[in-house]
Formats: sequence, structure tokens, C-alpha cells
Amino acid sequence: MIAAVAVLSINVQAQDDERSRKVINDMIEKVRSYSSMTIEFETQFIDEENDINMLQVGVVQVNDKKFHLVLEENTVISNGETVWTYSTDLNEVTINDPEELGDDMDPSQLFTMYEKGFKSVFLDESTLNGKPVYELKLFPLKPAEKPYHTVLLTVNENTKIAEKVVLLYKEGNEVSYMITKFTGDPTLPADLFIFNKAKYPGVEVNDMR
Repeated sequence: MIAAVAVLSINVQAQDDERSRKVINDMIEKVRSYSSMTIEFETQFIDEENDINMLQVGVVQVNDKKFHLVLEENTVISNGETVWTYSTDLNEVTINDPEELGDDMDPSQLFTMYEKGFKSVFLDESTLNGKPVYELKLFPLKPAEKPYHTVLLTVNENTKIAEKVVLLYKEGNEVSYMITKFTGDPTLPADLFIFNKAKYPGVEVNDMR
């Protein structure tokens, strides 16, 4: 009897509320209706303990599992099989397998990683920059496997695209992504997702695979 109650308790805790799950599913369906995306955003890293508040502007172009991410000091490129991280300051590229990226670091999963493995709660309807939005809170079902404990998701009520994503990490840090422009189905050249060494004379290559 006790075991049955425990199992029932776990199942209830793992369930989403219907409204939040619908918002998430609608967002994922909308994103997957596009064969490619260009996302312009502002990302902020906050570490209150060490008095760090860092803001960067970036753009990522996505085609399925392939992406081309440009930040102020780094460019990250993946063709789905290899990830190249290029440092502008060092003129250095590091090569890794895609598995080395967690879902929180993979821009191709920014809108879709919530499909499974999360419990979600609908918080509120509000506005963000004059746009009607839904506010959700998500928790990983296997928190020991994630570096963060909570995701705050703000989804545009009309476009069904996320306007803001905030990751709250276990060590107390916070990383947020504010979407400033979203373009669905842009034409993206195939070579965008390959690091071309010839374009970076003298680049140092570190293959970590």
C-alpha cells in the first residue's frame, strides 16, 4: 500500500498542468514547422556571488541539428556531427563532438528541449515589451542530470514563439536569452554549418574528439 502511494505521488509530481503543456507543445509545433530559423537575441549571465553581470548580443542560424552561432568573442558552428568553437581573441578553434554540448548550451534546442523530461507549471498571462505572453516555470524530472534546477519560459501568445528563456543554475548563476528578432524559413547556405579553416589564416586547431 505504501509503495503504491509512493508511485502515485511520483506520477502526480511528474505531471504538467494542461495549460502549460499546451503552450509548450504549440511552441514546439510552431518551431518545427520551419525548416530553418534565424534568431537574434541578447544573452545575460549573472553571478551575484562574484559580482558578475555580463550582457552579450548574438545571432544564431539553425537548420535541424545544424547551427551557426555568433557572439561578440566566439563563433560556434555545428553540422550536426562536429562542433567547432572559434575564439576571435585567440584565433583558435576547438573541435568537439555534439554530445559534449548539454541541451542548455545547444542553440538548436533552445525552443524544443522541453518536449520531454520536464514538469511544467503555468504561472501567468502578462505582457513583455507590449506583447501578450504566457509565463511558465519548468523543472527537470531528473535534476541530478542537469546543471540547472529551473527554467523560466516566456512565450508570445500570438506567435507561439518564446520571447525569453531564463535558466537558473544550481550554483546560483542565471543565464537569460531575450529574443529580439525571429525569422522563420530563411535561406541558409550549406557551407554556413562548416568551419572553413582557410578563412582564418594562422588559426590554431585543438581537436578534442
